[in-house]
Amino acid sequence: LLEILSQTRDPRAVQPHLRKCFDAMASADFEDGPPLVEDGDPVGMIVGMNSPEKEKVHFSTHVPTLPKSVEFWMCDLEHMMRQSLLDQTIKARAAYNEDDR
Repeated sequence: LLEILSQTRDPRAVQPHLRKCFDAMASADFEDGPPLVEDGDPVGMIVGMNSPEKEKVHFSTHVPTLPKSVEFWMCDLEHMMRQSLLDQTIKARAAYNEDDR
């Protein structure tokens, strides 16, 4: 926990601890987003998650990691995990109803 909280500058450094924090989440996919200030460093955006079984889920909305503290963007990550799975379930149910059987 202390190592996670100390990694406020580098969000990718929490990757080894995600498996301990969230069930069935082995890693997260990061992309660089737009910088907060002109000529600044790009903001790390979490765009999806990966399971230990190599399943990938792309998030409905990207989760920015800056300027928030690690404890806040990890709460946002948890919310987006749930929201994205709900969105995928709704899409799957709608597709199931459209198929001819």
